[in-house]
Amino acid sequence: MGWQQWMTEAKVLAGIAHGSGAFGAPYQASLWLSNRCNLRCIHCYYYSPLAAEPNDFEVRQARQAGLPAPDRQTVLERQTLDADPDRTRRLIDDLIRMGSWSFHFAGSGEPLMHPDALELMARVKRAGRACCMNTNGTLLDGAAVNELVRMGYDELRITTMAGTDEVYARTHPGSRPGTFDRVKQTLLALAERKEAAGSARPLVYLVCIVVQQNYDGLLDFVRLAHEVRADGVVVHAVDDLCDPCMACLVPTEAQADAVREQLPEMARFLEERGIRHNLGRFAMTFRPRLDTRALYQAIPCYVGWLSVQVHADGDVHACCRCYRRLGNAYETPIQEIWEGAAYRDFRRAAGQINRRGAAVEGCSCDNCATNGANVRVFRRLHPLSRRLRNLERECVALGDDVE
Repeated sequence: MGWQQWMTEAKVLAGIAHGSGAFGAPYQASLWLSNRCNLRCIHCYYYSPLAAEPNDFEVRQARQAGLPAPDRQTVLERQTLDADPDRTRRLIDDLIRMGSWSFHFAGSGEPLMHPDALELMARVKRAGRACCMNTNGTLLDGAAVNELVRMGYDELRITTMAGTDEVYARTHPGSRPGTFDRVKQTLLALAERKEAAGSARPLVYLVCIVVQQNYDGLLDFVRLAHEVRADGVVVHAVDDLCDPCMACLVPTEAQADAVREQLPEMARFLEERGIRHNLGRFAMTFRPRLDTRALYQAIPCYVGWLSVQVHADGDVHACCRCYRRLGNAYETPIQEIWEGAAYRDFRRAAGQINRRGAAVEGCSCDNCATNGANVRVFRRLHPLSRRLRNLERECVALGDDVE
């Protein structure tokens, strides 16, 4: 760990100790580059063919508050939006100047749909900071693979949802025939390009969200990770966002039992081959949908010190389950937002969630997608604490390496 990364982490911990202040930068900045996507993944909040309308932030916020949904045309227009490239360059520069260490490129669409995606990521790498991208992998052509290896990109998280063509078709309705095989070939080409360059970067993690349509294919999923020489796998429980149209994604209790039965064999397979995984933390929150109620009765939420999320329109949120708008980075300098009253109020409430026994206002804390980061920070701050012991007991044999 270099001194810059060490300083960023130290300031994060100092802010947590303070209770609401931020003495440095967000450790991670999540930048949403594009709301457009070329696939219709069945679990996707925004593009699932099951959803009656895109479950974007405004729709989810209205549902949570019991208010009328936003105008459908407005929601659909937002799906065509890309982040402004010049404003995003300035935002990246400001975050680097503040001391942010890790940059996560994601969004409500496919980040590589943005025409300047690779150039924006290279800007981060030239500053010596870390980059991670969530992608469906279908736009990683030869030129993109070469550029990512050349710039020393740190981590790719590729959501395949499947280990076979059959299950891929189930979880990606309407995808073109051969898409799964093309993604496999791309991953193999990436592994070969890394080997030729003598580089371990970018690390490749395959991602799977467990739904009714793939619950019986998890062993094939981990076999795929070995076949394409992935560095790790990340498995998540599905979140249907209380959207009745997406409830059919949630595994039944019998299917959930079948998932749990597969986990020990999956863990053994991966560990014998040196492939990292998060199956321990997955088991902790799989009920059979994503359920973090018990977790946040035991530990606080630290995301207000760890990260900032900037959407394609510049709106700033603390994380992907916090629907309260904390500012707009296109209108107000990001440092002013990060140090402002709205963020301080959020930190104070999130840091006391386990004591108050209630979710943070405007957030979906019962199905928190950033639970892994909070678990890691809690363990670091309280290495001898017993608060997580009961939740972890069933997961010890599964290991716990990545999230």
